[in-house]
Amino acid sequence: MKTLKKWDTLSKEERNKINGEVIKFFQDERKEQIWFIQADEYIDFFLQHLFDSIYNKWIDDAQKILWERFQDFNVDLDLLKN
Repeated sequence: MKTLKKWDTLSKEERNKINGEVIKFFQDERKEQIWFIQADEYIDFFLQHLFDSIYNKWIDDAQKILWERFQDFNVDLDLLKN
C-alpha cells in the first residue's frame, strides 16, 4: 500500500492527467523532453510547497463565506422579533 503524503490528494486518474499536461508543457513551451517519473516529481514538488498556502486560503475563504451567511441569517432572525 502506498503511503500518502498530506499534500497528495489527487486520485490516480487526476495525477495521470496532470502528468500528461506537465509533459506536454515541457514539450511545447520549453522544447524539452521529460518522462513520466520526472513529471511526477515536479507535481510532488509543487503540491508539497503550495499545499499549505492553498489549503489555508481555502479555509479562510470558506470561513469568510460562512461568517457572511451567518450574519445574514442573524439579521433575518432579528426581523422576526416583535
